[in-house]
Amino acid sequence: MTRREVLEGGVLVPLSAAMAGAIFTVFWYLVVRFFLHRLVFTGLDVLWLSPSSYILLEMIPGVPLLLLALLFPRPLVWRLTVFVCAWLTFFSLGLLFRQFWPLATAVLAAGISLRITAMMGPEPGPVLPMLRRFSLWALVLPLGGLVIARGLPLAIERWQDWRLAAAPAAAPNVLLIIVDTERAENLGLYGYAKATSPRLDSIAHSAAVFDWAIAPAPWTLASHASMFSGLPASQTSVRWLHPFNDDVPRISGVLRQHGYATAGFAANVAYTGPLSGLARGFTRYLRRPLTPQRIIRGTTLWQTPLGVWVWQATQHAVEKILGHSRPTLPARLGSPYVFGPARTASPPPAAARRMLRALSTPDLVRNVFPEGQYRPAEEISRNFLAWQKTVTGHPYFAFLNFIDVHEFHRPGRYPAELNIVPSNRAGYDEAMAYDDSVIGATLDTLARRGVLDRTVVIVAADHGEQFLEHGLTGHSNSLYLQLLHVPLLIRYPATVPQGVRIGTAVSTRDLAATIVDLTGLTDRRLPGVSIAETWRHPEVPRLPALSEVQRDTTPNANAPSATGAMRSLVDQTWHYIRGPLRESLYRYREDPREERDLAADTANAAVLDSMRARLRRIPFGY
Repeated sequence: MTRREVLEGGVLVPLSAAMAGAIFTVFWYLVVRFFLHRLVFTGLDVLWLSPSSYILLEMIPGVPLLLLALLFPRPLVWRLTVFVCAWLTFFSLGLLFRQFWPLATAVLAAGISLRITAMMGPEPGPVLPMLRRFSLWALVLPLGGLVIARGLPLAIERWQDWRLAAAPAAAPNVLLIIVDTERAENLGLYGYAKATSPRLDSIAHSAAVFDWAIAPAPWTLASHASMFSGLPASQTSVRWLHPFNDDVPRISGVLRQHGYATAGFAANVAYTGPLSGLARGFTRYLRRPLTPQRIIRGTTLWQTPLGVWVWQATQHAVEKILGHSRPTLPARLGSPYVFGPARTASPPPAAARRMLRALSTPDLVRNVFPEGQYRPAEEISRNFLAWQKTVTGHPYFAFLNFIDVHEFHRPGRYPAELNIVPSNRAGYDEAMAYDDSVIGATLDTLARRGVLDRTVVIVAADHGEQFLEHGLTGHSNSLYLQLLHVPLLIRYPATVPQGVRIGTAVSTRDLAATIVDLTGLTDRRLPGVSIAETWRHPEVPRLPALSEVQRDTTPNANAPSATGAMRSLVDQTWHYIRGPLRESLYRYREDPREERDLAADTANAAVLDSMRARLRRIPFGY
């Protein structure tokens, strides 16, 4: 072997292995998204992100092996290079299939790699022409993918803007703000002891506040799909890992067809991201940020718990060398509402100790959810305000999703560590106050621009959160009020009464119909009854608010939904919950914590019969 052959082979083998892995990953992604119709999170960025990530991954063994080959140009080193690079690629590809036992995947990858090593021969010379051709052609994928992923959406957006029809005269703007995981119970606006919502408290003087707004589902995507379409959650295509891909009218598309400029700015990159299905109907939809961390962690190995531990250990080691550490997220974002002294994340264990702990019990089951950080509310607001400033000649409909309350209420953790620290009420309150401050600042900017009073502003939440009520934490696993009772505030001085509290129970599923009503459109394609009827005709009774959740797939065997799908109805007096094994009945206004189940009381037999009959008349999709 010549020195040139060693050098060229040491570069081309990792590159070829990386590109082979990227090509298969892109193919797998296309199959999952377009043929299996499953929820994926990478988007068109997979076309260039996957090759970049695999190249960086292959550099970990590739660079040391290249140096070794230059020092010892022996057939054994060449074979070792081929084997290690091939194994790393095939093992990473095997992790795409979470049904496979990781150890079996490692053994299978080793067997395939041994065969490839034998086929490549004892020296690089004979196979170098093949490796050159493959690498050259394969590089078309990341280069072309970068152009498509970054250029195509921009071209489509400009084409849609150019084709935008004229809007009705004096049509108001619409700003829909959804705070992910914010339950009404913890807002000062609803009587909470801490000042978690001073800005909303102030805005309420010029708005209508609903005391009993009920979410259509206790988790993000199902609730958003219902709010956007007016359909009950179970009657959409949304499931835990299935997007909202129904070809049904949704508020974004209806408004765009009536001349509205539409844009979505979602922080929850998993369940409200572009590939969740919610982006349909929007001309612009904010995509995931491009960060070095996202590029590095784009391969499956870094998406496993072991990979996360290794990644964090490396980060902590670098931070220690640089002599600084990260503060907790609310403090880092500079929230003016911090309860108690600002906290700094406790020093992590030494990198070596963290690494040994991870390696002692390696967990290599890939996490299907996106890796890396999410956008804080400040960034979502900045993106919206920058876009709003460019909208001329048309009213706009903007959807903002904040996820800070969902993620920040685990103080002391690092952003990549998902769901490993118990939920914390104090941090939850801090995050709510932070989002409140951002909402206030956003509306202040619109007021300075002279457009606030010409904008229908709706602030709500998709669902709430549990903090050991009924022995439960988190969300998506029950239909208790802690998950369904959400804030709702509507401000539009032209037609919405100011400074009123409305006690009628309403469903946020009716938000789509409400927006059509308040914008003065006559489009009746969206089902539901406008919430504006509660102040126009308060004497007319509303239908009970329907909420639904499918069977919980988490390992919490104590969750009410662990045994099957559930439904509930909330009318002006009662909250009825029906599960596969039992039913419950609560006088929720007298018992908001729902501690007294009245289903067994024979005096309530007529109420139970009425609720059962109502549910039977509503189609159930789960």
